[in-house]
Amino acid sequence: MERKKPSAVQTVRKLLGFLGRRQKAQFAAVLVILLVSAVLTQLTPLAVEYLTNMVLAAQTIRLGAVMPVLLAILAANVTNEVIKVVRRLLVEDKGRIVQRGDFASLCRQPGIFQDMHRGILK
Repeated sequence: MERKKPSAVQTVRKLLGFLGRRQKAQFAAVLVILLVSAVLTQLTPLAVEYLTNMVLAAQTIRLGAVMPVLLAILAANVTNEVIKVVRRLLVEDKGRIVQRGDFASLCRQPGIFQDMHRGILK
């Protein structure tokens, strides 16, 4: 008899079960940081497209019209880089490497990865 695979929601619930309250809060903070970073990453191409269309439509470049968009691009990129540094500090400061290897070898090795993997599949 073939076992039914757990749904994504069940898998996430089991993974969150491994985390304490503080770790869950930090995990949520990292997810918010990733979401904000993703939005900021998309702003630059949109702003460049807007600038290109504005310049092509006007057929002239007016510094007063272009400067706010360029400053917005700069602010989005600088903010995104700061967010990346904060995310790295949050994740790497608290994290530690407990095992090394590829997925298959980690599943075979006794340890936390194997325990976690078996716990999710149960």
